Amino acid sequence: MLDLREFSMGMFSDEPLRIGEHNIDVSFSTSKHVMQRASSKETSPDPSDPLSTVNHVLLYTVFNVQHPVTLKVIHQITSMFAEVVRIVMFRKSNIQAMVEFKSVEDARRVKQNLNGADIYSGCCTLKVDYARPTRLTVKRNDEDTWDFENNGATDAEPDDSFGSSRRMHGSLLGSYPKHDMGPPHANGSFHTPSFQTPPGRSLMRLPVTPDSSRYHPHPPTPVAMVFNLNPDEMNCERLFNLFCPYGNVLRVKFLHSTQGTAMVEMGDPESVDRLMDNLSGYTLMGSQLVIRRSKQNEVLNNTLPHKLFDGSPSFQDFSSSRNNRYTTMASASKNRLFKPSSTLHYWNCPLGFNLDDMRAICENLHAPLPSKFAAYTKGSGRSSSGLVQWDNESDALAALAIVNHHEIPNPDDGRHTFILKLSFAAESIRDTNH
Repeated sequence: MLDLREFSMGMFSDEPLRIGEHNIDVSFSTSKHVMQRASSKETSPDPSDPLSTVNHVLLYTVFNVQHPVTLKVIHQITSMFAEVVRIVMFRKSNIQAMVEFKSVEDARRVKQNLNGADIYSGCCTLKVDYARPTRLTVKRNDEDTWDFENNGATDAEPDDSFGSSRRMHGSLLGSYPKHDMGPPHANGSFHTPSFQTPPGRSLMRLPVTPDSSRYHPHPPTPVAMVFNLNPDEMNCERLFNLFCPYGNVLRVKFLHSTQGTAMVEMGDPESVDRLMDNLSGYTLMGSQLVIRRSKQNEVLNNTLPHKLFDGSPSFQDFSSSRNNRYTTMASASKNRLFKPSSTLHYWNCPLGFNLDDMRAICENLHAPLPSKFAAYTKGSGRSSSGLVQWDNESDALAALAIVNHHEIPNPDDGRHTFILKLSFAAESIRDTNH
């Protein structure tokens, strides 16, 4: 019998397939399955398929398993979107897990976000279906079954470093770390690794050295997919303000078909890695920011953009922006990369710039108001810099998006302005500096 795949490849190897004026490349895929990617719209279940009935229990199937996928990992990636009630693991030809939630709405939200996603970069791909059982039976808490409502002690749940912090959201968990977390103990508590985790990092998101390389199933792309953006607060300029501390931002496009989703083309693939490592999973304007690597290699120019909440266009090109911070080796070396905290470093402000000035800017732009301020005593003599602090990291993150690159009038020269620059700081302000 003629193999359709070989027949097609034979045809297209001699004469390339063309659509209009464009050549179409055809090659064998490395994937064995066609995975449905997460969608903002829930499709209606097929009544003829017993596994497709909407239910508050989901069935996870993991394909292309290259790293251990444990009950703890399943809980970690799931608890980003909903509270988990019970988990039961199956280890046969494929790794599978059933996960029970408190409501159908929770299950639907998890399915929308996890179906088709990679747990680790380029592997451990999830297929998420509605399961047939309506309740999972857990007789004991061990490495394959866990009841989070009946564990007998609060410390029986996954530790905070992997459960409640919920900030590990690149592929879902980024590159696989060299250290393994180990299985849960039989006494109902999770094993704590002997090594110390750096502050603010998950056990499964260890720092990546500059010369180390991430595994990518396809050539690395400089395009990031950004999910869960607040559609009533975010626009292209604010996304640029948020991302530019981690790499050059070339183009930003908000999708019309999927509200709260944007594509961002960075200057290089490493910048996308930095976005996933430093920003994904944090709360921005009431929504948990989710950043994943796109399968596209560029963000195409949109000649007919739609309007966002403030009337600004849904597509903007920032490739020529003077506010990009990685345009030369010298400028790139000045950037310091930190995860979100309550404190921002500010610079390029007028001399004498103070807390009242910063609060006035934030109030005028409807940004959260800072609570502490500390100006550096030593400066260039022409501008000022220092630290400004908010009550929490979420407010500081929103302020970075809204206030970064705000133009401040020059009190000595009305023709020129100061461009306020912000980025996250490594330290907080001591009370003595307030």
